[in-house]
Amino acid sequence: MKIVDTILMPTLAFINFNNFSAWWLIPCLLVGLLYAFLLYNPNAFKTKPLTAVLFGFRVLAIFLLCLLLLNPLFKNESNSLEKPVIILAQDNSKSIQITEAKNFDKLQYQASLQKLKTSLQANYDVQVYNFGDNVSSGFDFKYPAKQTDFSTLFKTLKTDFEGKNVGAIIIASDGIINRGTNPNNEDLKAPIYTIALGDTVAKKDLLIANIQNNTLVYLGNQHQIVVNVAAKQAKGNQSVLNVISSDGQKYSSTISINQTNFFKRYTFNINTSKKGIQKLTVSLKSIANETTLTNNTQTVFIDVIDEKQNILIYANAPHPDIMALKQAVESKKSYSVSTKFAGDKLDDVVKYDLIILHQIPSINFAATALLNQISNKPKLFILGAQSDLSTFNATQNLVNVNANNDLKDASPILNSSFVGFTLSDESKNSLLQWPILLQSVNNVQLNGGSALINNKANGEPLLAFATNGEAKTAVLTGEGLWRWRLNNFKQSNNFLGFDELINKTVRYLTANQSKKKFWATPTQTTFNENQNITLEAGLYNDALELINQPDVRLEIQNDKRKKYSFLFSRGNNQYELDAGFLPVGQYSFLASTQLGAKTYSAKGQFVVEDNKAEYAQTTANHQMLYNLSAQSGGKMVYPNQIQNLEKLIANSTQVKTIVHQDVQYQDLINLKWLFFILLSLLSVEWFLRKRNGLV
Repeated sequence: MKIVDTILMPTLAFINFNNFSAWWLIPCLLVGLLYAFLLYNPNAFKTKPLTAVLFGFRVLAIFLLCLLLLNPLFKNESNSLEKPVIILAQDNSKSIQITEAKNFDKLQYQASLQKLKTSLQANYDVQVYNFGDNVSSGFDFKYPAKQTDFSTLFKTLKTDFEGKNVGAIIIASDGIINRGTNPNNEDLKAPIYTIALGDTVAKKDLLIANIQNNTLVYLGNQHQIVVNVAAKQAKGNQSVLNVISSDGQKYSSTISINQTNFFKRYTFNINTSKKGIQKLTVSLKSIANETTLTNNTQTVFIDVIDEKQNILIYANAPHPDIMALKQAVESKKSYSVSTKFAGDKLDDVVKYDLIILHQIPSINFAATALLNQISNKPKLFILGAQSDLSTFNATQNLVNVNANNDLKDASPILNSSFVGFTLSDESKNSLLQWPILLQSVNNVQLNGGSALINNKANGEPLLAFATNGEAKTAVLTGEGLWRWRLNNFKQSNNFLGFDELINKTVRYLTANQSKKKFWATPTQTTFNENQNITLEAGLYNDALELINQPDVRLEIQNDKRKKYSFLFSRGNNQYELDAGFLPVGQYSFLASTQLGAKTYSAKGQFVVEDNKAEYAQTTANHQMLYNLSAQSGGKMVYPNQIQNLEKLIANSTQVKTIVHQDVQYQDLINLKWLFFILLSLLSVEWFLRKRNGLV
């Protein structure tokens, strides 16, 4: 049988016999021969050739019918070619114009890039992008982007061309990066060819490199700003650094540039005498023949507030949770945190806006007098192994718990129906991966209120909130917050998710909603000009329930009295608004709504800062481009060598066309042409037999 298979299978490679071997073709043929021999007597016709023809028709017809009984599959192969994708990415940031070389011909460069695209399209699939602070398709030679972010470009390419045949990537840039990460660690598994734009020769320039300042200070306090001044190729020149505040303060310092590459730090102490946004204009007097004057001026905005909330962390004993809480709360400058332990002498607790009780009441310290004294104050209870649960149950009516002899694990999961406040999507996703808390309680029962975080295992509350009169109460039924904070840093290299959870908890507990039923606030007081302006608002009814049925309107006005009108969107029983981009300037806003017969309003301020990151570096970085090409197997070229790229790509062994073979099988009985062959064989045979009088 193996010999038969070896002979027959190469000739019938287009047929798959499933569980049968090709040797079954021989019995099919024998059945056809036997049937024809029994049907036709060689003496039945006057001419033997006609007998032979009819004999052959019958053999072939029976053979095909027997073959169909074996239910073979017909194999159909087709090949398709996938051309290599050539990605052409053009830096579209402002620095391209600033770092422009002396003899650089813009029009010729643009024409060369367009010609390269056209030439490559003959043999490759060419995709064109431009990038800066974001990524778009197509060429754009206006260079409007405020920042250069290579990491966003590579992230986009990885997403768009996952699993595709990327042959090569061509990047035209000056190599200056001022946002995101260095691209030299990226691995796109394709050679990267770079076109080195700009001039690596340092030009004469005086600039404000950066300004370090607090974004929030308190009325009457003095604050510092640190101005870092840099100069290149300006040795022997002098300038003056001026700082002017919106409330009339003026400061200045003379600058003597004594080095070719000059850098010096200047510190100014600024007073605060007025609540609101304090605008500070920092400027450098220009020197002769500077490359650009745009980087000689920067504006910063300071939010001056006249209230600071006092938070007390009162703990049974030292614990790593305490430092995690303190660091998270103090990340917002509007809070002052004090830490005390059981037995310490307490100042007047009336001055505190929120008291965090870590394992108090405890088995060693009931703190009955303190708990009675703060019964009408906002509180956050954190339960642990040392908590006195009987006293705790009697002190508050938010939750009721039973003691557990051994500590047990509790993994966090968000309660989507909680409406007290909202967390960002980043924080929500991060929280789901945070480690366990340790619980010393069982059968946690929620008596009113609602939980933000539940125990994943049994659905019992981990972090719950309720309002008792004017005071709010929160209970965290486990210890180990420090694990959450460390894990947050491990995930994202920052503490933003944990800090947001704690600070929104604090803000929710300290908000006096009986006096302020409607509020509206920007998500930050200072926005960059290429950031979307986002605001949040909330409305409470007389039962202090968060609602979002009435429309909330917003009017934003800039310092030139130009107005912008918006309508908040509804979400999670609150309101949110994305106002998009707004021009650089100082803005005030007024939000308003109506609940029943009452009208509510809230106002505030924010600023949009000019982004001058592209002016901070005026010398091209070709070394970065060279390294990027070298490590990927590509090559760096200059604008006058663009025409060489087509040849370099054609000679690259990494740029290959991929052949995809598509194999499909279908039942032989489904082939229509086979039906017509059988019909023809039997019809012709019948006609000849009829004509010769045998039918």
